[in-house]
Parts: sequence; C-alpha cells; structure tokens
Amino acid sequence: MTDNNKKTVNDSWSDYHSDILNRLAANDDIENFLRWTSIQTTMHSGNCDKIQFDTLRNRGWEKWESAIKEDSFGNPILSRYYPETSYASIYHAYSLSQIRPTGEVSDIKSVFEFGGGYGSMCKLIHRLGFNGTYTIYDLPALSQLQDIYLSKVGVKTDKITLTTTLPIIDVDLFIAEWSIAESPIELRHKVFENIKFKECVISFYATYGGYGNLEYFDQLVKSMPDYEWKLQQIEHLPTNYYLTARSKK
Repeated sequence: MTDNNKKTVNDSWSDYHSDILNRLAANDDIENFLRWTSIQTTMHSGNCDKIQFDTLRNRGWEKWESAIKEDSFGNPILSRYYPETSYASIYHAYSLSQIRPTGEVSDIKSVFEFGGGYGSMCKLIHRLGFNGTYTIYDLPALSQLQDIYLSKVGVKTDKITLTTTLPIIDVDLFIAEWSIAESPIELRHKVFENIKFKECVISFYATYGGYGNLEYFDQLVKSMPDYEWKLQQIEHLPTNYYLTARSKK
C-alpha cells in the first residue's frame, strides 16, 4: 500500500501519511507522537461517548479493565471517564466488543487487521490474552509507527507481521475500523478476495468521499451468504455502522 498509488489511498490520507513519514524520518518528538495533529485527526481521538465506556463496564469488565490500561509512551490523551486509559483504547475495546462482548479472545488463533493505526487494537487484543498470529496491513509510515509503538509497550513478538503488501491469508478474526470504508473500491474487492475469515468486525461511515458505503456493504453481504451478518447503527454516531459476521460453517 503506497501513498503514490491512487488505487490504495485517498488524497487526505496521502497528506497524513506524508506528515507521519517525515516526522518518523526526522525522529521528531516520537515520545509524544499521539499529540501530532496527523495522529489526533485520524486515530487518537480526544473524546468518545460515555456509552462506550459504560458498555465495557457492563460486559466482562474484569477483562476489559486490565486490558485497556494505557501506557505512557506517545503521551496519550486520557479519558475523563476512566483516567487510566485513553479514549482511543475505549473506542477499540468497544469495537471489539461488538463481536466479542466480554473480551474473551483465548480461542482466537489468528487475526488480520486492515489498517491498524499505531497498533492500539493489536496491543489491546494481546493484553486480553491473545497469543496467536497477528497481521496488520497498512501504509509504510503506519507500519513503521506500529513497529515502534508495539515494541515500546512490550507487545511486539515474532508472531506479529506488519506488512504493506496485501497477503492471501485465512484467519479467525478480520478487523477493519473505519479503514476499508475509506479505501478505493478496487482495493476493497481485493481484500475480500484475499482474506478468508471466520469472524469479522467492520466499522464504517454511511458515506465517504461521496460514495455510499451502506450500498457497498449491502452488496458485500449478499455476495457472502456463508456468513451470519449483523448490521447495527452506532447509537452515539448515527451516520456510522458496525457490520459483524460469523461463518455458518
């Protein structure tokens, strides 16, 4: 996935990617990278709805509580609801809870994440007890950032693959948080050709860049009848949706 290829990234993401790449090359305040404008705009929010935190409190809090505790590296924006974590970690946990309500992941042996941000979801899943193989497909700058972050927070292992080349892979869990819905159609098609999964959780905007994502995912669901699909509007983000699936096989 390269930022000079218009089939794999949109124009706004090309600008963000260039900024992150330049900062990494210059070793520019990496200890505080979560305060970079390009990061806060795209993947480290300074807020979230309390319903997300309350949902976690009511769904296996004993697992979520320890897993979402934040690290100091990057200088994260901490939540006013629970100052031991960040809004971003709450977002990731809430997304994962759509397919794994109590945070139980010990039976999952492999994960593919399309667009892994700086590695926060990967960190969360490992701290929930995951010990399998984890693959993140992303832009070069984000892969570099993920390698730095996951190493600094003690999660990086030889079972984690960070790649800028879309693999052909079978996994237990496929994750795409507001990422695949920002991608060009050609790449979306390729992803669902290459990645076979038993479960998935996808979050998306109803429209993005003038394109109707609801229509796109409706067609995707119809084209994959071997799964039990569930589409749910996000209560506190009414123009956003979660799409989850489990294989019928």
